[in-house]
Amino acid sequence: MTSQAVQISVEQNPIILEYLLSVEVIGCAYMLLQIPFAAISVASGNKIGGSKLVSQFLIFTDIIVSLLFASGVGAGFGYTVDEKHDVDAVAFKDVGNDPEYSKLHKDMDKYFDMAHISTGFLLMATVCMTVVTIVSVYSKK
Repeated sequence: MTSQAVQISVEQNPIILEYLLSVEVIGCAYMLLQIPFAAISVASGNKIGGSKLVSQFLIFTDIIVSLLFASGVGAGFGYTVDEKHDVDAVAFKDVGNDPEYSKLHKDMDKYFDMAHISTGFLLMATVCMTVVTIVSVYSKK
């Protein structure tokens, strides 16, 4: 019964999981694209692009990625909290002190804790991206 309840709940919200994965992939790809340009910029001592339009475009993309990270954090925490509440309400409502259900409940709690931790990493990425954006705005003036 418990695995069935969890499976039904996850199958109803696959879009949230796909969104979280796509935000993480886009963020990683963006960071991997930025690393060589930043390294060249630091090594040569010149700003990337050189023109005001390129600088504004780079700031704009930094802001978009920051907003994507922030929306991913909201979706991740919201989804995890809702799913944990649903699993506790449906699967572990009246199980008593059965050791098998107790172990399963601890395993489910560990799963949701790992989901919170991974979403916390996305929150840290949001904060770091915001700091990078602020620093890049002031360094381009």
